[in-house]
Amino acid sequence: MHSHQLGGSQWWGGDGIAGGVAEDGNCVWTRSFAAGAVFAVDCDQRSGTHYFSHRAEDRRTWLGREAKSGNKVSYENNPLHAGLGFDLVVEPGGERNMILLMARGVNLPTALQHARASLGEAPGVKRQKLGEDKAFWSGAPKLAGDWPVHWQHGWIYDFETLRTMVRRPIGLYRHRWDAMQIQAPRNVLAEASIDMWALSYADPEAAMEVFVGQFLDAVEENIPCMREDGVMNMVAADGSECGTSISWCFPFFCAQSIYDRTRDKEWLRQLYPKMCSLLRWTLKNRTDSESYVVGKCSWETGMDTSKRFQIQQPTGGEVVEFLRLVELQAAASHAGGTLAHFASVLGDEENKPEWQRVQREYAEKTQRLWKGDWFHDFDTRAMRLVEIADRDPSQAAPAFCGIATDEQSKAMLSTLRAMYEHMQKNRERPESSADEALNWSSFVLPFLESVYAAGDRQLASATVEAICERIYSSMDRRSVQSSDAPHARLGWPGASCEIWGAHGSFGGEVYGWGAVMPAHIVRNIIGFRETEDPDQFVLSPGFGPDLAAAGKRYALDGLSYIGLKIGVSYVFSDEKQLIAQLRLPVQVRMVSVMGVGGKLVEFAHKESRWELSIENHGKYRVRVERPA
Repeated sequence: MHSHQLGGSQWWGGDGIAGGVAEDGNCVWTRSFAAGAVFAVDCDQRSGTHYFSHRAEDRRTWLGREAKSGNKVSYENNPLHAGLGFDLVVEPGGERNMILLMARGVNLPTALQHARASLGEAPGVKRQKLGEDKAFWSGAPKLAGDWPVHWQHGWIYDFETLRTMVRRPIGLYRHRWDAMQIQAPRNVLAEASIDMWALSYADPEAAMEVFVGQFLDAVEENIPCMREDGVMNMVAADGSECGTSISWCFPFFCAQSIYDRTRDKEWLRQLYPKMCSLLRWTLKNRTDSESYVVGKCSWETGMDTSKRFQIQQPTGGEVVEFLRLVELQAAASHAGGTLAHFASVLGDEENKPEWQRVQREYAEKTQRLWKGDWFHDFDTRAMRLVEIADRDPSQAAPAFCGIATDEQSKAMLSTLRAMYEHMQKNRERPESSADEALNWSSFVLPFLESVYAAGDRQLASATVEAICERIYSSMDRRSVQSSDAPHARLGWPGASCEIWGAHGSFGGEVYGWGAVMPAHIVRNIIGFRETEDPDQFVLSPGFGPDLAAAGKRYALDGLSYIGLKIGVSYVFSDEKQLIAQLRLPVQVRMVSVMGVGGKLVEFAHKESRWELSIENHGKYRVRVERPA
């Protein structure tokens, strides 16, 4: 069955819809009177019946014995329903295969020709797609052992959603590009960065191509939000064509994390000058009279119509350059540090001092926003800090960006713990809210990285576990509603959604940043983190009470790291002690493992496996020796 419904046009293009049957009697089509594509539904087997009706109640009868078919036309914005009926006989244990497809074209002959040609091509396309699936999952990391089944399934749904974001080159995009979501595909720096950061844990080559491609294909240095035909998607009320700010999903952090796990210098040589241009553009075009970084509008900052901006915002496009956001100053400092690091890697001694100066200058500006136990925004209209009760996870970004002192980081932890507790308490409400900060992936990233940097690894892993449990339960459900929250808003099962709600994922389905949880699992529960030293990585297992039990085994196989595939496995002796086993390629050997206070940890070696006894929530630096 196929339903065709027009949009809300009040004049041209809103007259009605016509339908009909192709000359061969095996294909139904629909089209609007005035404008728009023609849609054709076809099959490789003969259909026995055709149905049309503008009444939904007629459509419900088409699977019964007394099917009701109406007119082949509907008027105004009313839908027209069309269907093909088949009489099939399948013997017990037998099998019947058929191909059903929809095609579209600019006119009826084109749509019908496309449909018929596609019927012949469909088997080959299916084989190609299955081959792509096999190739991806043969190299992608997989959860193994005693992980909850819905987590294992959710892990797959997330990576499949991220793969869906990767679109073929088209229009102005000469490289593969990130669509952000399926409903309204467009390239957005923030979403593309966090999406590809997560995908790089499974398919680093594709992720790197998309990440750098958005810079290479951009029409302006600020990477404006754009559709494939060049139409700008985010324009502020003053007419400015906006990209997303450097603090929305922290693209410089995403770039450094990808590089530190791949060490691909050729990729970095392409990316580095473009990221330099982005930061220079930001410092030239998005700073106020005292050189503080500002956002043009709340859309640009990633906080659509947020109350942090102290004004009524009908759209999110309203100009908000009067507010100095904490995370923008921290992100500028972090970006300077990242580019200084990249300059060292690439031998750019000429520009390195510039980036070191930016890092220092914006660290100092960030520090001026500290008061009491928190970093606060600054309102230049009143020339004072904005001290409000509703604090934002992004305001903890100075810890994440390496700016906050140890004392400041520790002082912020009480507020961050309160945010976690508030998130948990939201499950008592009958319905999830889109207004809660930790329901959004873009806020969860700075929250987790700030908490981890502040030293509370248990809080970081507990947050990841809590979100995983609620979203993966809903994504893997086998009914329309959730059993523990029957009235909650929920998205499609089997797909990642825009919002990580208190009762499950909802909002826009097949949404890239809703699929980045595998990266957080790797970093905060498995505890594998890269460092700037290519021969050293961090292991910091973080399993909560619901997972940590004697005899339980949790493994991650096939993790990509600097061109290698490694495996990490933990077996719990009790809820605190566990045996860690690292599976490294035969040409790689473990040199040392350093625990708290520089204490060396003993390890054993057998073939490609390295085994050591460690503590849950401990932090260990593992040094390896790799071939040149």
